Amino acid sequence: MTRSIGFALGVIALLAAIFGPLPEGLSREGFIVAGLVVLMAAWWITEALPLTATALVPFLVLPFAGVMDAKETASAYYSPILFLILGGAFIALAIERVGLHRRLSLGILRLAGPHAGPGRLLLAFMASAAILSMMISNTSTALIMMPVALAVLAAAEEGCLLNAPDVYMDKLAVVKSLYMDSFAHGSANIQMNSGRVLQGHPALGAWIAHGLGSANKNLPSFVVMVTKGKGGQPLVSRLWGSGFLPSENQGLRFRSGANPVLHLQNPSGIGRDSRRLMLDRLRERRKLPARTNYAEWRAEELSYYLDIDGVKEDTWSLPDDRTLSVTRQRHPMGGLLLLFKDITGELNLQTKFNAIVKTQASTLDNLHEAVVVFGGDGRLKLFNKAFERLWSLDHDELKDHPDYSDVIEDCVPLFHDLDVWDAIKGHITDPSARARQSTTGEMRRSDGSILTYLTHPLPDGNTLIAFADVTATRRVESALRDRAEAFEAADRLKTEFVRNVSYQLRSPLTVIFGYAELLETKRNGDLTERQTDYVSAILSASDHLSKLIENILDLAMIEAGRMDLDLKDVDLSHVIEESIDMVVSKAEDTQIAVRADIKGKLGVIRADERRIRQVLFNLISNSLRFTESGGEIVVSSQRVGDMVTLSVRDNGRGLAADKRATSFDSFVSGDQRGAGLGLALVKHFIDLHGGTVGMKPVDGGGLEVTCWLPVKVTKVVQNQEMLLTESLPA
Repeated sequence: MTRSIGFALGVIALLAAIFGPLPEGLSREGFIVAGLVVLMAAWWITEALPLTATALVPFLVLPFAGVMDAKETASAYYSPILFLILGGAFIALAIERVGLHRRLSLGILRLAGPHAGPGRLLLAFMASAAILSMMISNTSTALIMMPVALAVLAAAEEGCLLNAPDVYMDKLAVVKSLYMDSFAHGSANIQMNSGRVLQGHPALGAWIAHGLGSANKNLPSFVVMVTKGKGGQPLVSRLWGSGFLPSENQGLRFRSGANPVLHLQNPSGIGRDSRRLMLDRLRERRKLPARTNYAEWRAEELSYYLDIDGVKEDTWSLPDDRTLSVTRQRHPMGGLLLLFKDITGELNLQTKFNAIVKTQASTLDNLHEAVVVFGGDGRLKLFNKAFERLWSLDHDELKDHPDYSDVIEDCVPLFHDLDVWDAIKGHITDPSARARQSTTGEMRRSDGSILTYLTHPLPDGNTLIAFADVTATRRVESALRDRAEAFEAADRLKTEFVRNVSYQLRSPLTVIFGYAELLETKRNGDLTERQTDYVSAILSASDHLSKLIENILDLAMIEAGRMDLDLKDVDLSHVIEESIDMVVSKAEDTQIAVRADIKGKLGVIRADERRIRQVLFNLISNSLRFTESGGEIVVSSQRVGDMVTLSVRDNGRGLAADKRATSFDSFVSGDQRGAGLGLALVKHFIDLHGGTVGMKPVDGGGLEVTCWLPVKVTKVVQNQEMLLTESLPA
């Protein structure tokens, strides 16, 4: 908390001095220097930053604030006097780090003599300082002599007094003792030897061996001697063990008897033959790696017991598909220490990881899209071959993981819009949530090609960019769009043509029909029998032509998508009966019976009554044309769930199977059932109502056409662009 307050106080003081109002009689440069003094004092006292960093603040602030230039500021830091003092401090510190100050202190004591008093000791220090001052400055000499003087005082405190008979450190023995409040003598021994009350920590000898090492690696780090006789204090292994340090730093205990060192020789009954037998049995149990020359490998393993230099490590691949890491090293108490570690899982994971990496690289290289991955620092992390080819980049340069700007510099000749490149860079380097979003865009390059790009943030903080060449796709889309527009224009022309033709045909037809009816009324005189037949033929032909024109116009409106249905509640039974009545006179002339077969109650459906009448009229009329005299036509209907069936069945000539497939097509002509537009209009009208149409032959001859209409009829609004349905209640 104190550091934060100090840091904030210093920053506020400096900002106030730079941007705040000036006190009267004080320049801006002087005010900035005052603010800088406050900042350094606050940071120095609270240690908001390390002192070394605080000391460098003036070097940054003064040049930027315009108080002093960098050269003048640096000259204050790089003063020769400061370097002289700093160099002396470095030398003094180096002497202290390597322990040379202790050797110098012993030399001074040796120079003064074993029985030297304070005077002779002071004279020795003066002589040493005089010799040093001849080679270095006086300031450096004082800095160097300081740790030497402290070493002399430390030696005096440890018992190496001036009046001691011998002052050689190599011949001194240090006896440590301590006083504890605990009643347990063992805990005191542990603390005295390891510095901790709890066991498991390295002893003093282990720490020294760990720090300084050993001159001879074949000898123990240190030796331990126990007291002689029964009354002595036992020195158990926890008092001189290596603790959590490596076992090679452990001491060796001397024992009385013929073999003072334990484990220096093989245990009784254990020799080279026993070890060889152990390896053979492990091999029989498939616990050893399979070797082509087992005898040679076994001899090498047995040699490690006698002579091993340092640490020997290798791996064993066992027959049971396990892999072991084997470490061999000398044991501090003699013999050989073998450490086995099962690394099967680690190797499997490494193998899987390598396989995944190879699969990933192979997948990326075989992608059609160009893929590149940039890190949050803007440097290239991953790319595929398609990216190289697409932007004509050098593989060796990309392998060095260049910066985004360097990569884009080579891409600019093909795409010049720097705003797009800068926007992509923002998605790479900007860590904000707004920038870490997936984006897409399109590039039109200078070579005429069109690319789409995608930026996608990855979970690890990187950003993936994918480029796809859509030039061919865009050309196909343009061609299809032009084709669709041409078809649409053709449809419009066809519709307008059919409409104009229908109008041009209907106008003279109306005149013909009107004069024929005038002649039939006999207002201008009686007609002969032959003239009457001619007038009837004219009226029949005019009626047929009028219906044909109307059918053509309806079909054109349907195909143009401009046919709208007038939906309302329709009594289907009533419509069937009226449709039969419309053709009954014609049926009587041909001696064909037409009857209705309504099963159950049909109810009211929602449909376009006019179009349903056209459907029935066309179906019945078509059956009349192809039914022989004395035949029968049955119009049936029934309600099945949410559907209503409407069928027309006759016992006429029927229709071949190969003709039924095209019977509902428009402008089918020929000498077969379904010629013309009647059945085509039937299918279109039923489709507009959301129903279906089908036909099947009748046993014994004839044909049955069935229409399925939904009870809950959907309202169909059709135009040139879309087909919209809306469910309406029945």
